[in-house]
Amino acid sequence: MLIEKPIMTETPEGLTLSAKVSFQGREEECFYSVPRQYSGMADTESSNCFLAGMIYPAMRYGEDIEIKGVVSARLLYNLNEYLVPLMTICDPRLKRIRISASAVDDCGCREAKAVGTGFSGGIDSFATICEHFVRPEPEGFRLTHLFFFNVGAHGIPKKPGDMEAMERQFRARYEKFKGYPDEAGLSTSSTRGGISKSPLSPRFRPSCSSSAAYAGIFSPLPATPTASSGSSSATAGGPMR
Repeated sequence: MLIEKPIMTETPEGLTLSAKVSFQGREEECFYSVPRQYSGMADTESSNCFLAGMIYPAMRYGEDIEIKGVVSARLLYNLNEYLVPLMTICDPRLKRIRISASAVDDCGCREAKAVGTGFSGGIDSFATICEHFVRPEPEGFRLTHLFFFNVGAHGIPKKPGDMEAMERQFRARYEKFKGYPDEAGLSTSSTRGGISKSPLSPRFRPSCSSSAAYAGIFSPLPATPTASSGSSSATAGGPMR
C-alpha cells in the first residue's frame, strides 16, 4: 500500500486533507474534512491521520505500507513494534505488515491549544467526560472540545444512494447531539472522512483506527485512547503531554 503526500484544500465549509492511496491494484483518495472554525488546529504537514486510518485495511490485505510524506517517529515505532503485532493476536484475520516513511519527525513543535475527544452520546462517552472534564484534571489535560465523527457508525454503503442516506443520518444525529456540549461548556465539531468520498469498503466495519485517524488530524502525535467506545482523545493543535 502506497500513501502519497497529503494535499490541503480550503472550501467555503472548511478544510479538507486528502491523499492518494494505492492498494490492491487500484488508486483511491483518502480524505478528512474539518469545519472552518477548527481548520487552524489541523495538522496539515504530516501523514499521521492517513497512516492511522489505513493500517486496518492494509493488515486485512496483507500489504506493507509505504508513506511518501512525513510521520511521527513515535507513531511509526509504536505501530511497527507494538500495535501491529498486538492487532494480529486480537484479530486472526489481520496479517503482520511493516510500515515505512520517506521522512520522520518528532512532530512535537506546536503548542497545544485544546484537548478533545470523540463523543457518541453513549455511556462510555459520558464516563470520559466525567473523568476528564467534571473531575479535576491537570492543566493541559482537561477536555475543551467534543467531536462527532462520521466513521461509519451511521451506516455502511452497499448500493448507489447509500452515501447520501448516511450523510443525512449523520447530520440529523449531529443536530440532536450538538446541544449538549453547549450546556456543559464544551465546544463541538462534526468531522467527516473516508475513501474516494465513501467509507473504506463494505468489508471494513468501523474500528478504533478510524477514530484515531480523526484525532490524528488535530495532533502531530498519536491519539491517547479514552474510555469512550469508538472514540479517541488528542490535544488539538499540539501533542499530548
